[in-house]
Amino acid sequence: GWESMLEYTRNLGITSIQHAGGGNGNLYQEMMEEGRLTVRVDIDGRLTADPEELDRYEALRERFPHSADWIRFGYLKGFIDGTLGSGTALFHEPFDDEPDKSGLPMMPYEELEERIVASDARGFQIGIHAIGTKANTWILDAFEKAQEENGVRDSRHRSEHAQVLIDSDIPRFAELGVVWNTSGQWIASSPVDEVTKRRLGARTQRHYSTRSALDLGTILTLGADYAASAYVSTYEPLILIESAVTRRLAGVTDGDPLPPADEAISLEAALRAMTIDAARQLRIADVTGSLEAGKDADLVVLERNLFEHPAHEIAATPVAMTMRAGRITHDALG
Repeated sequence: GWESMLEYTRNLGITSIQHAGGGNGNLYQEMMEEGRLTVRVDIDGRLTADPEELDRYEALRERFPHSADWIRFGYLKGFIDGTLGSGTALFHEPFDDEPDKSGLPMMPYEELEERIVASDARGFQIGIHAIGTKANTWILDAFEKAQEENGVRDSRHRSEHAQVLIDSDIPRFAELGVVWNTSGQWIASSPVDEVTKRRLGARTQRHYSTRSALDLGTILTLGADYAASAYVSTYEPLILIESAVTRRLAGVTDGDPLPPADEAISLEAALRAMTIDAARQLRIADVTGSLEAGKDADLVVLERNLFEHPAHEIAATPVAMTMRAGRITHDALG
């Protein structure tokens, strides 16, 4: 239930979440009024060009404005491709094992562009699930079109995953101000995914160009995705951080990391991706994401200094305390 979910998140040191499919916010509103809500929540809607649907989302945004402390609305989620395992991730080039296929778009490019331009015009932040090279090219093209049509704003639109890109698309994230939202657990899972190796062949050497993105000034964040299983993803921030640093599964020290190995990011960068840059992604860096005077006291206390231990021990570090807005929500110290 929701109570166990909230306990789970605060025990992991989480102080803010984005609930994909969070609905109309009534449940979170009730929890907040009863003092049971222990995380800041962003709720979202479905990417659309339907004026009536966008009107409904605007009403939700007025009810849960960006300035709200606990519950906010303003993000619209869409999908443009599927997964590598199902052969529905969208690529420019055919799959090695099925040369007659190159993936399956969820909609024609023209419809994607229409939805993004219409939603951007209303001031909504947009995130699109994009795994393959062509999927990411399409969403970057559509975000660029939105800037041409509606003007350049601090939109913080996102590619959710950005798993495999053509080299010329990597700089476009920073140029367009698009957030690269990936997951350390997804990075770590890929080396053991034989389906991916079979489908992509030599292209498996170009997964999750996270360090390149950071070097170009991109906002990189480590999202949890849906934790359908331990293999797919996880909500645990320390696992996501470790896997982004090592490009291996948590606790693993042998075997080849996900290639290219030099795309591993530093511990400092991974911590930023999970804290201040995650706050920048949600456009709340003025109130949280770092320990500064005037910001909310959202913090986590770990039982050891991550910088003083090997990277493969990051995920095994116990969370001693979590605090949300100055209120202790988890205390393993007693």
